[in-house]
Amino acid sequence: MKRTFILSILFLALCVLNTHGQQDAASGGIKSKDTLKISVEGQADLNRTVTVSDKGTIRYPLLGEINLKGLSVSEAEQQMAELFKRYYFLDSKVSIAYTPYQQKEEMQAETASTFVPVKESSSSFFPEELEGTNEQPATQSERSLVPTYKITAYDTLQISVYGEPDLSVTVKVSDEGTVRYALLGEIEVAGLTADEVAKKIEGLLKKGYLLNPQVSVFIEEHGKVYVFGEVNQPGSYELKGALTLVDVIVLAGGLKENANQSRIKVIRVYKDPKEPKPIKEYVIDLEVHGKDFYLQPLDKIIVEKYGSVYVVGAVRSPGVFKLEKIDLTPFDAITFLAGGALENANLGKVIVTREENGTKKEYVLDLAQDKKENFFLKEEDRIVVNLYKNISVFGQVRKSGSFPYTKDMTVTDAISLAGGFTDVANSNGTRVIRGEGKTKKTIKVPVGHILKTGDKTRDILLEDGDIIVVPESWL
Repeated sequence: MKRTFILSILFLALCVLNTHGQQDAASGGIKSKDTLKISVEGQADLNRTVTVSDKGTIRYPLLGEINLKGLSVSEAEQQMAELFKRYYFLDSKVSIAYTPYQQKEEMQAETASTFVPVKESSSSFFPEELEGTNEQPATQSERSLVPTYKITAYDTLQISVYGEPDLSVTVKVSDEGTVRYALLGEIEVAGLTADEVAKKIEGLLKKGYLLNPQVSVFIEEHGKVYVFGEVNQPGSYELKGALTLVDVIVLAGGLKENANQSRIKVIRVYKDPKEPKPIKEYVIDLEVHGKDFYLQPLDKIIVEKYGSVYVVGAVRSPGVFKLEKIDLTPFDAITFLAGGALENANLGKVIVTREENGTKKEYVLDLAQDKKENFFLKEEDRIVVNLYKNISVFGQVRKSGSFPYTKDMTVTDAISLAGGFTDVANSNGTRVIRGEGKTKKTIKVPVGHILKTGDKTRDILLEDGDIIVVPESWL
């Protein structure tokens, strides 16, 4: 028992020493080729494993190049946390698992016999939201595997050759994805990483120019996207890495209160002459696809205000409402925005007035029978919910006048509202006058017989605006 207790204490001590050992391993400061596994609490898609460059820097999406040379692990964690707070607006704890270069080499040597190479991903840097396809948005785990940044048109590259200052230049990638370089002429670089471009130039320089060239390529400036409209800081922003629509909206200071995040437009120009539509407009719902839509240089992002719809008439809260959904129906607008229809509202003849091609058009919808789930509202639509017209009862009834019409009201219901027949009423001669002008028609209803026998099959349903006349009996 005593032995077991001592072994337990030793095991805990070793764990503590191991934890502190990682911190102490960086006591001389983080160095080039060290590996850092960066974890952001509660933000799995921001976790990365990076290798420190020869300059002592790392590159991180949105944050760009960060100098960590000589910092301890705790200092690096603090610096990363401040950057996430500044650029991502996240107040999250950052943890860094540190592996020195020498230790990493030993670990790789030990596990070399069991290492299984992973097939390289063929996904492009800018997966598009393709129109007319069944492509599904990326899952959370897929989004976290953001591919390495590949050079695109309009990036600015700084190319340096060790010991050859005359061959060190700063060049901009052309529309065709190429750069012009001394001695070598036009070089295609689009779709390659900075390291791949460096190796490509080294290979070309070896062919008759330099014996053992050492080339480094640094992306000095990335291609830009442009953000307009309802954001706090509209302007142009560099695509420093694989940035999604959400990333760039964050860079632009976030959305204003009245921004329509369900219909953000992205206008993209395609340089391929074979492209049937060189300019395409994508409409993105930021909440649904904002983290899956990757941007390309020269994309124009337009954030518009919410459109408005108007609901007036026989509803509980008439007014002007934001059109926050692209699939909002008139029934939903009446029910959820305007508080619902009044009891005597005529949902059988709801009118939607819409401007189309410079002229006003009216749609008459029967929402009493069908919710019209395939009829979607557009900006500035006006929904009018009318009250049912009153019915009128005249003649030999105890209380002549107009009465509110309700759905499924019958002739006998109307007579009851009017207090019933007088003593001299010809109840079986009751007539219903329906329609206006030349379209008027008269329907005879034997109300006396219906009330005496209970035969409701001869009763009829009224329509709003009907006039009921009860004549006097001559007997």
